[in-house]
Amino acid sequence: MYLKNLFDLENENNLILKDYSGDGIYKGKQCKVLRGEIIQENGCCPRCNSREVSKNGTYKYIISLTKLNDRLVVIDTTTQKYTCRNCSLNFKPEVSFVDKGKRISKQIHKQIAIDMTTTTSSKQIARQNNVSINTVQRELEKFKEYNIVTKEYLPEVLCVDEFRGVKYANAKMNFLIVDGEKRKIKDILINRNKNTLVSYFKDYKKDARNNVKYFVSDFYSTYLDVASNLFPNAKIIIDRFHIKRLLSVNLKNKRIEVMKTFKKYHFPYKVLKRYKKLLFKNFNEISIEYKAFKYNYNKFHSEYDVLNYILSIDEELEELYWVYQDFIEAFDKKDIEGLREVINRDYSMFSISVQTTFETYKKYEEYIINAIKYIYSNGIVEGINTKIKLLKRVGYGYRNFENFRLRLMILFNLVSFEEDVKRKEKRIKEYHRKVS
Repeated sequence: MYLKNLFDLENENNLILKDYSGDGIYKGKQCKVLRGEIIQENGCCPRCNSREVSKNGTYKYIISLTKLNDRLVVIDTTTQKYTCRNCSLNFKPEVSFVDKGKRISKQIHKQIAIDMTTTTSSKQIARQNNVSINTVQRELEKFKEYNIVTKEYLPEVLCVDEFRGVKYANAKMNFLIVDGEKRKIKDILINRNKNTLVSYFKDYKKDARNNVKYFVSDFYSTYLDVASNLFPNAKIIIDRFHIKRLLSVNLKNKRIEVMKTFKKYHFPYKVLKRYKKLLFKNFNEISIEYKAFKYNYNKFHSEYDVLNYILSIDEELEELYWVYQDFIEAFDKKDIEGLREVINRDYSMFSISVQTTFETYKKYEEYIINAIKYIYSNGIVEGINTKIKLLKRVGYGYRNFENFRLRLMILFNLVSFEEDVKRKEKRIKEYHRKVS
């Protein structure tokens, strides 16, 4: 009875665990072996409930039970076969911890399902549970009936983005749809082509599309066109990270351009390379306190000195720096009028790339303003993308899109991301505190 309690088998009346046989080898791996016998405990025929049954030989096989101290535990069972003299039925007694005709316990199948909710490759899951990769694949396919995406509703906060998933000749980027409030994946499409997206979202009822109140994406014009045409009640929001990044890339490229006008051993080159982060730091956070600089930089006495030297190297770099600071300050302080003024300035004296950036800002000005009016962003989507990359890396890539999609739905939708009310309120207050 102790062995039954140890492995949660105390309710298995048909199973008799005799003893522990020590260590053994099963499928080329060391394991712990139990000896057991399966009998018909009530002595009744399962068809007619007659007690007129007789023994009809035995059948031996090994059942994979569970893991104990990282070793597989197996039961070397002897199953008694019976024949009913009343209805002539030949039968074998059954136990509930393993499916009929199987040799792998339900405990292992449950563990495989649990492992699928982690960023672990299928081969590693098979190795951990001492089963074949085909067993893991069959367990994966069982989830197909539970991961059917209904076309009945769409979330109020719809966040979209792309990621590099399964490689196809015409679909290098897969399309990710996320419920921004529940923090779960709504669906994954094989590509992000406009025709595919329009066709997909038109399959939803009009009421479902009207239910979308906020649509969050990056600057990709296809997403914004689809949102404006198919979600009439949605406030379109461009993700804050992408808004800032568009201008910061211009500042970064200008710094590199100026830096490359010098030789690598020149002092300006070294300063522009070593202290590049100062250009992207908020000007109000630049320290004026004394700081000792080592080696050839001892002419500087504070971060402010370094910044002044960098800006003195090139006039256009200095002008672009102050434009960047004005933009970031207005954006972080949620100053809508100040942001509009920065966006609509004359930038004809700057390079084509900077002019293109501000033309993009002007084109999507209202969507940028929405980014500071509302709290929603694509932060959850970027977090999901990071986890997708990890799953791809540990699995050395995926070839089958359906299997990859199914695994992602299991990974993100079977794990609870629930956030209590106090924590959510604290997160919102923290955001408003930073931008105020």
